[in-house]
Amino acid sequence: MKKLLTVLAITAIAMTSMFAKSAQVQLINTIDETQVSYELTYNNELIKDGTDEYSIKVLPLTEAGETEMFRVHASSNMNSDLSVKVKVKPESFKTTLNSGDDKVDSKITPEVKQSDFLDILKAGLNKNVLVNEFLLQWNGDADLPAGDYVSNVRIEYTIK
Repeated sequence: MKKLLTVLAITAIAMTSMFAKSAQVQLINTIDETQVSYELTYNNELIKDGTDEYSIKVLPLTEAGETEMFRVHASSNMNSDLSVKVKVKPESFKTTLNSGDDKVDSKITPEVKQSDFLDILKAGLNKNVLVNEFLLQWNGDADLPAGDYVSNVRIEYTIK
């Protein structure tokens, strides 16, 4: 009797699986990559992209000095690692004498002091990631003539 019940149970299971159907589906969704967005700040104040002139008042050039921190942040959702390049190119401090007729070069060029930087922005969701942080320092010269000295600093940043 037990054998008969076992055989009937196996037969019932086998017959059920002969009539059963199944299917597998895949749900597919695409999230498009967005362009990397950048943000340059000085002392936590945003410097808008494409700004031609952003003036920073610093100590008199007769003394050693430094700026506050510059920071470059990036956001992206790219699905591959990206190379990060930040170039900072300061020029020497210059002024003019005699109502602009005579140009004076102080020969003092700010030095870039990096405190934090990334070479690679890792793939995935990145929101406001610090990719570079630096400040500018210089030694003063007490023997410079009076004047309004300006050092033009070009900051270029790319992530690709």
